[in-house]
Amino acid sequence: MSVLVALFVVSLALSVATTQLRADFSFFSPVSRAWELLAGAIMAMIPARQQDGRGSVARIVQPLALVFLVGCMLTFDLAGLAHPGLPTVPVVLATCALIYCAGPGLIVTRLLSSGPMVWVGRLSYSLYLWHFPIFAFGRLSSVETPGAADMALWIALTFALSWIGYHIVETPFRRTLGSRAFALSMTGAVALVAGFYGLSERTTLLTQGRAAELAEIYGPNDFDNERLRDVSWTPLAQLAGGEEIGAWNAHEPSRNEATQLWFGDDARRNVLVVGNSHSKDMFNALYLNRALFPGYEFARFGLDGQFPAEQMQELTDAPNYKAADIILLAPRYNTEFETLLPPVIERMKADGKEVIVVGNTVEFISPGEQPIFDWYMLQYHGKGNLDRANEIAFGAQATQVRDRNARLRDLAGALGVTYLSRHDLICEDAAKTCAIATPEGMKTMYDYGHWTIEGAQHFGRVAAERNWLPVN
Repeated sequence: MSVLVALFVVSLALSVATTQLRADFSFFSPVSRAWELLAGAIMAMIPARQQDGRGSVARIVQPLALVFLVGCMLTFDLAGLAHPGLPTVPVVLATCALIYCAGPGLIVTRLLSSGPMVWVGRLSYSLYLWHFPIFAFGRLSSVETPGAADMALWIALTFALSWIGYHIVETPFRRTLGSRAFALSMTGAVALVAGFYGLSERTTLLTQGRAAELAEIYGPNDFDNERLRDVSWTPLAQLAGGEEIGAWNAHEPSRNEATQLWFGDDARRNVLVVGNSHSKDMFNALYLNRALFPGYEFARFGLDGQFPAEQMQELTDAPNYKAADIILLAPRYNTEFETLLPPVIERMKADGKEVIVVGNTVEFISPGEQPIFDWYMLQYHGKGNLDRANEIAFGAQATQVRDRNARLRDLAGALGVTYLSRHDLICEDAAKTCAIATPEGMKTMYDYGHWTIEGAQHFGRVAAERNWLPVN
């Protein structure tokens, strides 16, 4: 028992940490999910004699556990929770309580032991396996939000295929399947998976209907935000001599950034843009419009928002840092910036650098599941007025970012360094509008706040027009 409890605690701790770093990986990782299974194993290890004489408690706990679980099913938004992790613990404990308190004569036990419930229980694993591809491909088949009829059809299809799978696959495998039949079945299954992989990765057969529909709605814009994200890293990758640079290493310097000199030997002022993935956007805005900033030359250094000591040492050792006249701090600042930033700025000032603090970019809370530009395009099937979209975006700003920027401005003033507002490049407060679309109608952001190449080019032009970058 003690070993199971120790493994439970370790798995839960790893689950919490992994979900914070990479929620999609944590969701599918057996390490992050093991504690949920271990909870059931711990419950099963409790000696039966300790389960006697709990009738009055069970009569109260079991219905409460059922009501709690049903409430969670109806109200939990897993996409907005740190799942799997601490928010999942009450659900797992309620499930354990429901099972542990089961006993003859109890209302909830009789309900869960009824014929329909037992039938669903028998199919549960097949239901779990089949629902995912059916709902996933169902959503891919159209850009429309699934309606009640779609959901009913998918649920019916899930039950039908699960019933067939239970009788011709699951039951024979568990009871009567010989070695030859098992080998043939496994071969067929592997071939089927390989076939689906080939269709999804090498062709557009499974998604071509949806892709064509999206292309018609989006017009000149790309509907694939992952592709837009990857494209936004290409200027840095090209400058780094083809070294792979992307979202995966956004919070650290590339080998080229740490060891090579990008600046030329001329009279221009050298500006080193420093920060995480949002510094990439700021660099793109300036570098892609470098003809509009003739007095400057630009380079970039990837740095985590916590400003770790080892990365700070890499920064100060980098040729671009030594040659820089101006350090443009442009990360997405975390909640601890008021403690972390002062020693960083003082160190740079001691090195003779002019330091400029760039505020956080505007972040938008979309009314739908997609980023706000995509939500608007799908909501109006590409026929909406993008000026209206920009007006809607103004009201969808994350207020905590504005509050953080106000404190950041005050901190920069207290430290005697220049503060530049990224907000002012994107939003016009007097007109109550934020540019999620350029005047040419191109998408400026591929998620909550990262800039597309077209967005960076537009915001860079705005910066040049407004003499945003100061000349000392």
